[in-house]
Amino acid sequence: MIGIQRIFHQLLHHAGRPLHDLARGAHPSDARFHTWILAWVHHALVSNPTTLFDAPIYHPAPRQLTGAENFLSSQIVFTPVASLTGNPVLAMNALCFLAYPAAALAMQGLVRSLG
Repeated sequence: MIGIQRIFHQLLHHAGRPLHDLARGAHPSDARFHTWILAWVHHALVSNPTTLFDAPIYHPAPRQLTGAENFLSSQIVFTPVASLTGNPVLAMNALCFLAYPAAALAMQGLVRSLG
């Protein structure tokens, strides 16, 4: 029980910091790029969904987000957290934290449906 409390204490203490600062072996540019993509998609969906793929990268070339992953399914977790807090790093951390339990529940549902 004490171990679980320590884990949650550490998670809450570092909630606003990027996970790539805490993870060993991960390249920080990947985490920053993924956070930027998620923040852009959130911005586009909230403000003007028709500009979703016109990300402000390599301007003036149009539709630049079509050459990268857009993480639309990740917006289920990212958008509410980013909208409530205004902090894309915290929203990315919440997404990373909830991804594994969500995958485990999906796998459990698949295994049960297959018998």
